[in-house]
Amino acid sequence: MSANEESWKDTFNLEGLYNSLPRKRTTDGNSPQLLKLPDEILCHIANYLAPVEAIGKYNGYGLINDHCNRPSDTGTTRTVLHMRASEARRSYATGVQTLLSLALTCKRLRSVAYDVLYRRPALPQPVDMRNGHLVSALPRFLQTIVERPELGGLVRHLAVWLWIAYPVRQVHGADERACVCGGCTQKVRSIVDALRLPEHEKSKWLETLACPTEAMVCSLVLASLPNLQTLELYVRPLPSCWNHEVCVGSICGIEKRGSDRPPVMTDTSEVTVLSRGLALTRIHTLILSTDLNGLNRAGLPSLTTLTLDFSKRNPFVMVAKGSFANVATLKIQGSAMDPTGHDQPFVDHQLKLELLFSKLPQLRTLEFETGLPAGTCTIPSWIEKIIIRDADWNTLLWAQYIEETRVASSALRHIEVYWRGDYGVPPALVSIEGSAIQARVTEVFMWKGSCWEVLEILERV
Repeated sequence: MSANEESWKDTFNLEGLYNSLPRKRTTDGNSPQLLKLPDEILCHIANYLAPVEAIGKYNGYGLINDHCNRPSDTGTTRTVLHMRASEARRSYATGVQTLLSLALTCKRLRSVAYDVLYRRPALPQPVDMRNGHLVSALPRFLQTIVERPELGGLVRHLAVWLWIAYPVRQVHGADERACVCGGCTQKVRSIVDALRLPEHEKSKWLETLACPTEAMVCSLVLASLPNLQTLELYVRPLPSCWNHEVCVGSICGIEKRGSDRPPVMTDTSEVTVLSRGLALTRIHTLILSTDLNGLNRAGLPSLTTLTLDFSKRNPFVMVAKGSFANVATLKIQGSAMDPTGHDQPFVDHQLKLELLFSKLPQLRTLEFETGLPAGTCTIPSWIEKIIIRDADWNTLLWAQYIEETRVASSALRHIEVYWRGDYGVPPALVSIEGSAIQARVTEVFMWKGSCWEVLEILERV
């Protein structure tokens, strides 16, 4: 493992960082001119040191045992995916290392570095998991914000990758002693109290924290981030080849009783656990993978933008009345976005997507990350704006069809199409100009980051 990856792994284990900070104070007379700038300007400068690119959703999971892979996973495919994940982690680690180095310079810049570092943390799985032992960053992160809650208050955007129903493991052979002071233990119990669980369920939570699953730790993390605005939550079913009967470690000194065998958790109960912590947030934007049906129990009246993955089986479609009630923008990720080739034909999800539309009463903007899903579902009459990325000629034909069949009561006023860059210059749009004008819909066509053409109605003066 490279030095950058090692530093990234220890990003949220700050005990060593605190102990290594310079002890000597610098007098004002000898302070560099940079340190005389206001904190706001220093934070703006430090933003340029942050990781340039986030870890993509497909790069948050690493390699697993060869015998765990699907038959269609060729050696070439695994190698390419591993290289992509490694490069994404390396790039992210470089930015983190720079901020950690800044934090070590002096007390003044430490707070500036933390402000940037904790604003948008990412907690992926290890890049190489072929030994079958998971080393999640979640317990480290939870321990840090339990001991230093002011750092949790800095988090605005969080990305997490989880294995469903898997107990948290620690670094094999490493010194991973959790804080066992009464203060930290009490803080964890206070977080559980905040989940507003029935008394019998609260006792079960505290008992299970002696050997928690990643979902439980994630739920406690979410409940500890008062200013969180955006959450990316990715989950995957646990590979059947992994032996997960032995639990290693506990959370902040919660006493382990009875057997070391972790409790049997189902996918449904894990999602319920996640919804408990999510319900305590006031997030505006939520990005979800598949296998998270039931998460709507969180309610989330503050949520306005929802992004869902429809490239796999079991997409998120179950929304109870009153949940996610203020979602105004829905973004759909289709099968063209999956580089692994294990995509699910989108037509299989058509009815599910239309059902989802009907459960979001405030929905006004639909965005498709590929042109494929757009042509396979009926657009509700209350939608005002449609955005289609990675569009092809079939997308244009679909846009023309929508305009020609648009009823008078339809609220649709704007269609934004992003033409695929590898398709060359967009075709002539004369064929659909008439339908756009007749339907009184403004169409904007984008190509390679620039506006290529706009078809709109010019009101007579």
